[in-house]
Amino acid sequence: MEKEFMARTVKLLQQLIQTDTTNEYGNEIEAANVLTDFFTEHGIDSTIIWSPGGRANLVATLEGTTEEEPIILLSHLDVVGPGDTEWTFPPFSGAIEQGVLWGRGTLDTKQLTAMHAAVFVVLKKMQEEGLLHRKVTFLATADEENGSQEGMAFLAERHSEQFKEATVFSEGGGFLVEDNSTRYMYVASGEKGTAKVRLKTKGEGGHAGAPPADQALLFLVSGLTSLLQENFNPPTYPILDRYTKAFTRTLSKEEKITEDEIFIAQMYEYMKYPTVTIEKVDVGQQINVVPFYAEASIEIRTLPMQKKEDIEHILDHLFHQSNVEWEITSFHEGYECDIAAEAIRYTEKMSEDANYPLVIMPFTALGKTDGRFIGHLSKNIYGLSPVKIPFTEVLKRVHNTDERIELDSFEFGTRLLVETITFLAGREVKSYANTERKS
Repeated sequence: MEKEFMARTVKLLQQLIQTDTTNEYGNEIEAANVLTDFFTEHGIDSTIIWSPGGRANLVATLEGTTEEEPIILLSHLDVVGPGDTEWTFPPFSGAIEQGVLWGRGTLDTKQLTAMHAAVFVVLKKMQEEGLLHRKVTFLATADEENGSQEGMAFLAERHSEQFKEATVFSEGGGFLVEDNSTRYMYVASGEKGTAKVRLKTKGEGGHAGAPPADQALLFLVSGLTSLLQENFNPPTYPILDRYTKAFTRTLSKEEKITEDEIFIAQMYEYMKYPTVTIEKVDVGQQINVVPFYAEASIEIRTLPMQKKEDIEHILDHLFHQSNVEWEITSFHEGYECDIAAEAIRYTEKMSEDANYPLVIMPFTALGKTDGRFIGHLSKNIYGLSPVKIPFTEVLKRVHNTDERIELDSFEFGTRLLVETITFLAGREVKSYANTERKS
């Protein structure tokens, strides 16, 4: 890529950081306006889609010459607040010092927005030359940091046709881990689902001075203990199989030595098992009274392939002879993608061409991303925001004081995404699901 264009892309990121789009302010429009100006410079039309609550989601589309599956470049414009701790540089200054750009959003996810914008400009040139074969959509959304109701939840419901059978490049991966002298780049290739569960118990109430034996709270505590200790009979799945095969030697160590080795083992545990979180316990507000009822609200993060009926079967088996009544109040299924698709393979090849060889490692994304709203619609969703930063370091910076990105990481990631996505958008895509590849 030309140095001048890369410098302009860095300037775009700096301008995005300088817009205070803290989620609770709801002013993503400021960052959207920066993007609109950037796209206008390059002859690209863009549109603001306003949510019911008046939040700005920016979309731009380039039509291709074929009916092949579309590509979507997805990021979000809002950020979490800077917190009360003093920053080395002001959180919305976009300061550049000794090759590092500082500010809220430099890793979550305005850096990805700027990378995607650079990719889109190159795709526009391809379109003008008749070389863009696939439809590509740029989408920068609102409200991701607070549940996405004004962003992807709204867009997926109102514009679901845009996401059908698409290959989506989003956040959640692109970070490094080193193991046995091999550099791995983690690419999110699936996401856990969410089951919201309500547990209810009834028992004997009474005066606190003479507490009965059959208390509702005791039944609830027993039920919660059983649920927290349940392993859910976790099935294996392709992402976990690839991960286990690659890191067998490290996972079998009795002692973990490096920070990366600890991370690899912790990630394995996260990917292998569902997790249970107690969100709320309600036993009433009366003083000096033993309540006759108790209930709790639970969140279960399910494995990508687990369905509602799988969780129902487990809960029924767990509580069928107990005093606990259960109800799944909501369920959002997770998803997993083709980990042998050309998008994965070609990203790895491009890193070699850039003299920065690495092995792509698919993993199940940490936390929740906007991909959860379109997992049932899209063909594949990959969390890929490539940087030359260890995953453990990224976790220390995101949502914390002194969030920052090294410019060489940003430039590397921009070039890698440009090469990967322009390749995919400019030719017929094939799947290599049945071919062997190195782990």
